[in-house]
Amino acid sequence: MFGLETILIAVAAVFAGIAAAFFKGKSSGKSQVRAEQAADRAKATSDARKVENEVAGQKPAANREELKRWS
Repeated sequence: MFGLETILIAVAAVFAGIAAAFFKGKSSGKSQVRAEQAADRAKATSDARKVENEVAGQKPAANREELKRWS
């Protein structure tokens, strides 16, 4: 039959495998979220540049007239 020491080693190996899988999944999830956040920041920056370029091409009076809709 199996000795107590062998059973304890097997149980420890199972727990170590579960812990390794957990932390690998957690790390993978962080990487995915960071990539999504970077894509969102890039899109927001692009949108902001479009707005800035549009405003820069107009006269101040036209910008004020456009902003009246929002206030």
